[in-house]
Amino acid sequence: MQVLTPISSYQTRQNNEIILIDSGRLADWYGLEKDLPKVVCKTCIRGDLDAGWNLYIQENNQYTWLVGAKAGADMQDPLDVIPLVGHKLMLMSWQKLVFRCLGESCYGVSFIDLTGEMHH
Repeated sequence: MQVLTPISSYQTRQNNEIILIDSGRLADWYGLEKDLPKVVCKTCIRGDLDAGWNLYIQENNQYTWLVGAKAGADMQDPLDVIPLVGHKLMLMSWQKLVFRCLGESCYGVSFIDLTGEMHH
């Protein structure tokens, strides 16, 4: 059985943008090894998503679009972006996973697989 660790998102300066995964903060807040890649297996995102949303990788202040939905698109609640991407995501230590909704606000939790990092 797969064991996943929940990681709460945090808001940027904009109410409608959250950082799902930030390796630097994971090291500080959870004591996780900063340099090891993080595997995102599932997300649960809620908020004003009916106006549309986008998922990005942020790297060196550049945003690379991964997947998104237009206003009025049929969505599950809560939203799991991983099936929409089509596979699990591995983030390197210098990358952030950013979710931006086009509505007022959003919040979420990501689930990462740390079983490769645990030592017996």
